[in-house]
Amino acid sequence: MGLAVPLISGCSLQPKHQVPTADIPLRWSGQSSTDGQVSFQKFIRGGELRRIIKTALENNNDLRISFENIEASNARYQLAKSQLFPSVDINAFALRQRTASDISQGSRTFGSADFDLTESSYELD
Repeated sequence: MGLAVPLISGCSLQPKHQVPTADIPLRWSGQSSTDGQVSFQKFIRGGELRRIIKTALENNNDLRISFENIEASNARYQLAKSQLFPSVDINAFALRQRTASDISQGSRTFGSADFDLTESSYELD
């Protein structure tokens, strides 16, 4: 009897589980023609309801703020991304000066020009 209890408790009378097969493709084969934007006008048929939804979308300040935050984030991303590329700085400066050294000899004119081309360092990894 001591040996029969472990043998009976280890037996299962349930049928073996079989995982059903699903007809799902392994990868996406099509492209969306809407690019993620679906107009509410395809689903809403009533003219008055369409006008109300259009007015709500145009006057939705939270939606407008969200779009502006997305544009600001995109600008910050582009600025951070620009640091990955080399930069070239060009500076030019010209000066012309007239001084009176002696009244009997007339005035003298001095001129100087400065041109500077600088390339910041860039390293390829």
